[in-house]
Amino acid sequence: MAFTAGATMADGEAISSVRAQLLRDRQALLDLSTDYRQVIVLRHYAELSYEEMSEVLHVPEKTVKSRLHTARQLLGEILPKHGITLT
Repeated sequence: MAFTAGATMADGEAISSVRAQLLRDRQALLDLSTDYRQVIVLRHYAELSYEEMSEVLHVPEKTVKSRLHTARQLLGEILPKHGITLT
């Protein structure tokens, strides 16, 4: 695994963990429309705030919250179909 200057093994492990999680969840995420997939990825993988998401997506913060709420509900239905259980 290649590391950038200043990166540690823990950084590499964190990146690997995120990649593994993305691969595992990829198909379930692809079942979501683009609008819903974007808010899930930005919030839960990129860990952006609602304000940051609003700026990235060029939509009001209220729209971000609404999309995220709906996306989470949809994922709750989709994940079990892909054999992924929530803990």
